[in-house]
Amino acid sequence: MNQRPDLMLFENTEKALQWLTQWVIYRVIPIADQEWGEIHAEYADASSYVTAYLAKPADEKVFLLTLELGVRWEEQHRATACLVIEWARETQTLGQLRNVLLDGQPSELRLFARRMIDFAQVPRVRIDVGTAHNA
Repeated sequence: MNQRPDLMLFENTEKALQWLTQWVIYRVIPIADQEWGEIHAEYADASSYVTAYLAKPADEKVFLLTLELGVRWEEQHRATACLVIEWARETQTLGQLRNVLLDGQPSELRLFARRMIDFAQVPRVRIDVGTAHNA
């Protein structure tokens, strides 16, 4: 995950899913123990941020991963992209896409993955791991 992926990797949704899955496995999951029920991680540098939230909402039967990408200016944050997608905890794979937005407009998963390349190595600044009652 230390190398910047070639943009050609994201010519189709399957390749984008594979890359995003690896990002979640290497940047979000390893910091949590085996018994996690939810994970909230934040990554930031001087100009950008990523938030990752992985949990099973009370009204859902599956875990959902929400990724938000954005820019920082002084103390302000402005989201530029958001992804909501199912996460299969047992197989550690991404599943059904729920929503993807780029600059406030509906978009495609592969385009989100392309945007995320610039955010992939932003350092982690906070992690909260909890146990959810409905996990």
